[in-house]
Amino acid sequence: MNNSATSELPLFVYGSLMPGEIAFNLISDEVEKSESAILEGAVTCVRDGFPFVDIDHKRWGELSSVPGYLLFSKESRNQEMLDVAILYENPQFYELVEVDIKLGSQKIRAQVFSGKAPKRDDVVILEEPWRSSNNPLFAHAFPQIGIELEELLRNFELNPAIFPTVYWPQMVRVEGLFLVLTSILEHLISLKYGYGEEFQPGSTPQQPSIKQPTIRKKLQAFSFENDWKTAFTEVEIPEIIVFDVWERNKSFNSSNQTQALYAWYAVRSNLGHRGKSSWKDADKVLKALVGLYSTMRAYLVIALPGIESGWQVMGASGAPICVYPKDSRISR
Repeated sequence: MNNSATSELPLFVYGSLMPGEIAFNLISDEVEKSESAILEGAVTCVRDGFPFVDIDHKRWGELSSVPGYLLFSKESRNQEMLDVAILYENPQFYELVEVDIKLGSQKIRAQVFSGKAPKRDDVVILEEPWRSSNNPLFAHAFPQIGIELEELLRNFELNPAIFPTVYWPQMVRVEGLFLVLTSILEHLISLKYGYGEEFQPGSTPQQPSIKQPTIRKKLQAFSFENDWKTAFTEVEIPEIIVFDVWERNKSFNSSNQTQALYAWYAVRSNLGHRGKSSWKDADKVLKALVGLYSTMRAYLVIALPGIESGWQVMGASGAPICVYPKDSRISR
């Protein structure tokens, strides 16, 4: 990737940096205007859940095309716009190249992030324009978690000593659903802030006091996103308190909007290091599952307009609203 790009050409975007998409707000402050446009002689591909374009004209021919947007920067801000985009993309998989873009009846010279080694690994060629709302993790896997969670909550028994033959099959399902859900969260965070390790989310009201993994910095930034904050206020969050693995005297409370993602992600990390043998542990995992699922559901509805109608394909209930029951069978 040309990390020292200084071209004044506009930027053609076709994925999560498009206007109306999940990551556009990262670059929007540098954009003066955007216009719908087409990259001809190319196709949109997906690798590891992330879109890229293959601009091999000889391979695809002029009839192939990729719809997207041309981003024109504010005056004297083109380099700043490119800097944000370059940091967002992963230099292992993308390179910035110049191409001709069709804008109405005109041909405009522009820059685009093209996929490196487009034939490498498992690549899917898309027949329709890429949209995050069509991402199979959000459109299909996520509502399936809700359907199974809703069923599980009807009969869940938390006491392994009294009902081991009932408890453990259910607990395996809870842990499995939660691990899949957190993997969807990780993918969502990566689409929001970029796939590369170099990207650092913008400043937030609270900066980490110690060196932390990139995922924690991204989780922190995500906690302050307006859509996430709105989603958090719209749902009922079961309270859990989890101690920080980085600072043992520090704890996170899922009822606190700025701490909830840390709390749920800490539960995810603990699943790989502790056996869930007591009902208190099971209670914590189940509450984390319900809390994270409920908040993510509300967020996806806000951030990805139209996704609810797509969820109906999964069944009559789509992605059901799940509430942690407060009966004596679960809360002890």
